[in-house]
Amino acid sequence: MVNDISIDDVIIDYINKETDHTIPIDMLRTGSFAEMGLDSEKVIFLTGELSDRFDVDIDPTIVFEYSDVTGLARYIEKLLGSR
Repeated sequence: MVNDISIDDVIIDYINKETDHTIPIDMLRTGSFAEMGLDSEKVIFLTGELSDRFDVDIDPTIVFEYSDVTGLARYIEKLLGSR
């Protein structure tokens, strides 16, 4: 958690802003970014925003390995923990 806001919540907020439909919370946590309607351009912007927000280097291709909110958030936590 950073500044009392979880990494998961930051990612979910981004998804909610970038999609034009309501996504059920269970899908937000476990569904893939593609299933939620994030195309490659939106994923690039997402990883860029996360890199800036948490001051870590996140390559956009990492979403192929960590393709959902929970997985990507845990990856960022590992990056933050390794400082």
